[in-house]
Amino acid sequence: MANQHQGSEHKIGNINFLRKPALLKQLGISSSTLYRLIKSGGFPSPVKLSERISIWRLDEVIIWLEKHDNSR
Repeated sequence: MANQHQGSEHKIGNINFLRKPALLKQLGISSSTLYRLIKSGGFPSPVKLSERISIWRLDEVIIWLEKHDNSR
């Protein structure tokens, strides 16, 4: 499985992922807000790579953003 890293985005195989710092920056929210959204079922759960590393699938984040786009 090929691993690639480009800026704040990571790619494993053909799936793009975001680490938490990049995700928080992109969304403009705090870590506590992120976990509150996950707990309420309102945001995709992370993929745990290890005890200390969580990543989010970029495609799931994009779908969530499209559903919650208030500018329309």
